Amino acid sequence: MNTTAADNPTQHHLSISSPVIDKGHVKYTLDGTSHQASAKIKTLTAGLPSVDTPAVELFLAATAAWLADRSIPRNGQPDRWKRHINIAFPVTNPTTWPSAQTERLLRFLSNDHWTVTPYQATQQPTLSPSQLPLIALEADAVDLFSGGLDSYAFAAANPENNRLAVGHWDMGPLKGLQERLHDDLGRSPDRLRWFHVAVKESTEDTSRTRGFLFAAAAVAVAATLRAPTVTIPENGFVALNVPLTASRTGALSTRSTHPHTLTLIGNVIQALGIDVQLDNPWLYSTKGDITRAALTQLGGIAATVSCSHPTERWRGDATYSNCGYCYPCLVRRSGIEAATGGTDPTTYKFDPRTDVDITNPKTDRRADIYAVIARLASDPHPRDLVRTAPLPPDVDRERLQDMRERSHRELRTMLDNGMTAQVRRNLGL
Repeated sequence: MNTTAADNPTQHHLSISSPVIDKGHVKYTLDGTSHQASAKIKTLTAGLPSVDTPAVELFLAATAAWLADRSIPRNGQPDRWKRHINIAFPVTNPTTWPSAQTERLLRFLSNDHWTVTPYQATQQPTLSPSQLPLIALEADAVDLFSGGLDSYAFAAANPENNRLAVGHWDMGPLKGLQERLHDDLGRSPDRLRWFHVAVKESTEDTSRTRGFLFAAAAVAVAATLRAPTVTIPENGFVALNVPLTASRTGALSTRSTHPHTLTLIGNVIQALGIDVQLDNPWLYSTKGDITRAALTQLGGIAATVSCSHPTERWRGDATYSNCGYCYPCLVRRSGIEAATGGTDPTTYKFDPRTDVDITNPKTDRRADIYAVIARLASDPHPRDLVRTAPLPPDVDRERLQDMRERSHRELRTMLDNGMTAQVRRNLGL
């Protein structure tokens, strides 16, 4: 019987070399070659008690997955997408570590085949062991703070001082953005805990496992402070992320904050004995709902970045801002205009409603608006709620469906608001 490359896919192996992440880097091997990634962790844990070992091991697993995700190109696979990845990292007890639960999580997130192989650590895994417990901090919850509209609006709508924000950046401008937005809210600087893990020379543009890394860092902080909850604020429309077209099924549409993803991460957390729950407080909210909750901070909202490709160095553009034509930007604009009555103070590079060149194949700006228009041609069907994944039993499907219908109306209204006749003709409307 003849075999093809698809029958014998390349197996990639990444192993973290040390149980200690400190001194600005993490050492690992990929397919037998030694590498060193940038890893700034001290600001995440500065002044806090030592991070509990199970939470450190969770972070090591997420770091290994993230480094593999960013280092192994999809276009080198037989189908130019699905990779076969084995990750290894040090833990205190490999025989009881929840490898199977972690594999299920990673396979759902990235649509790759993952094998998780923890190995016996030679010393107790730690994060930034040089940090002494100097700061007496309390926290009822730890919130992900990405620099996007949703997390900023949640922080604005929940001004209590007993919350901590955790931010992750892999591009320099994002760190500054998070710090400026946090400062804009009047929060104490020690209430923002950022961290940085990045491959020095990434060979893959997709980053489906980033949500796991982000959540793992927040869980490490929450477990250390005995905070019971990590909030992951994401509007329900994007969290569900029902594929706009048949060509976007599977992990071509990101699943970072899907309710099933949070359940799968929660299963790993529970198996490790970590007493922290994950919660998305915006699950039943449209982008417009979220914006209304923080309208008193409209200037800050305008400064947030929701873009799927905020910097495009390969096109000679190193600025960090909203492009205006990608799917997250279209949803963002629809929500802000729904909340303000048709205006949006955000500065975008392009407005697809007036960009007469958007349908030009050479501009590469047409794919998302075509997909959105195609999806809006029919009302969202309730069966779409489970097209991507099953929903946890405690999720209210009627509220989810209502949220999706209202999100569709926001998008339709936004597209009708100021679209020129020329662009309508170009888009075939």
